[in-house]
Amino acid sequence: MTADRQMPPFHKADSALVQEFVTFMAGYPEAPVRKTFGSPCAYVNGNMAAGLHASGWFVRLDPEATAELTAAGGEPFTPMPGRAMTGFTVLPAAILDDADQLRTWIERALLFASTLPPKEAARRKK
Repeated sequence: MTADRQMPPFHKADSALVQEFVTFMAGYPEAPVRKTFGSPCAYVNGNMAAGLHASGWFVRLDPEATAELTAAGGEPFTPMPGRAMTGFTVLPAAILDDADQLRTWIERALLFASTLPPKEAARRKK
């Protein structure tokens, strides 16, 4: 990266939203939560399945489910302007407001992540 290129800031989720996400994900012990992008994300076998970014929840899905969620109002997860993460979709407010729908989409994301090859956690540089 060149010295004149600046990275856009990552916007952390507010504490109430973080608590809501962590509490919700506590019901899924197979998906431990750890911080990514400064906000909590749930992982299955080392693969990110769902998380928070700024004020939105996002999920990782197969292409068919991504198309279905997009048709229901979901938008591509774009943590940096112009850089959408393939297979990740932000859940629309209508789904976040419906506990059953939210549970359904989170479970679909966890199931999809469980089909991916396991990843080992990256080692941090000292």
